[in-house]
Amino acid sequence: MKVRIVNIVAVTALQSPFSLAKLKAVYPFAGENCLTHIAVSHERSYFPIFSTGKVLSFSSKSILGLEDAFTWLRAFLAQFGLKLSNSYEIVNVVGVLQTTTPFDLLVLGRVLPHSAYEPPSDLGLYDYHRQINALIYHFAPSPIRPRQTALIFSTGRVVLTGFKSIEILKMKAHLLADQIAQIVTSHPSVLAEERVPLARRSPNIRSHPMGAES
Repeated sequence: MKVRIVNIVAVTALQSPFSLAKLKAVYPFAGENCLTHIAVSHERSYFPIFSTGKVLSFSSKSILGLEDAFTWLRAFLAQFGLKLSNSYEIVNVVGVLQTTTPFDLLVLGRVLPHSAYEPPSDLGLYDYHRQINALIYHFAPSPIRPRQTALIFSTGRVVLTGFKSIEILKMKAHLLADQIAQIVTSHPSVLAEERVPLARRSPNIRSHPMGAES
């Protein structure tokens, strides 16, 4: 099983004192009422720069990529008389793993602890959250945010979010994979293929639902 990192979100700040006047003249504020942030992008990275001096980084897929992105931003801001802090904090890591077997989410939600599943509604796009056809799994139910959660889709795709490090995300992904594998063994009905009529099922032996470890 391989976990793929798709987004590392980090926060840093401009060194005080600072003025965004020169930067704002070239990159005007974006967002509601044009008061939210200055949007700067480079390759696949996106940097919202706020009037408070707070700076975010989105879309890096590795620590090396994140540091390269900040190195570029540091040189870019220097052209406008701005100095970016040399330190940063990772506030969220998002990863994806793909299992080899589709799931019946309604059944899986009944046997997987700390999970909840509500079938998508027909209320239209205005009720966006209920349109996500995924089971929500909480690794450690807690009021602390961001919460470490996983979205398990019927295709077998699992999206993990709310982590502060890549290592912890990968560790929790393997634990979840093992837990689901045990559930599949004891409750085969969680597999979507179990809903297919017997005559239409492949005679081949079913592979491990969470894939081979790597």
